[in-house]
Amino acid sequence: MGHAHHHGHSHGHGHHHHHHDHPHDNAAALPAAFDTSVPDEALTPEQRSRRSLLRRAGLLGAGLAAASVLTPQAAPASAASGGRRRDGFLWLAGDHHIH
Repeated sequence: MGHAHHHGHSHGHGHHHHHHDHPHDNAAALPAAFDTSVPDEALTPEQRSRRSLLRRAGLLGAGLAAASVLTPQAAPASAASGGRRRDGFLWLAGDHHIH
């Protein structure tokens, strides 16, 4: 259930990333609708309906996430920010893992 985060360079942000790469004996089995190794044909009509809903929700979520990344965001500049202002706004990055 873990993931690796190796891409050849250091982030240099002063904190350690814990890599969770060991299995858990108490992990619950995924419902069939969530388990992508189960083909659609092997699901009951109810499970197929649930999977279809999850796919549509996932596509909607992915679309909204992409729109939020591609749309420039501005935050009002604060006197205490000390940042460079442009037209009364201070442009911010949303995450410290920007490459």
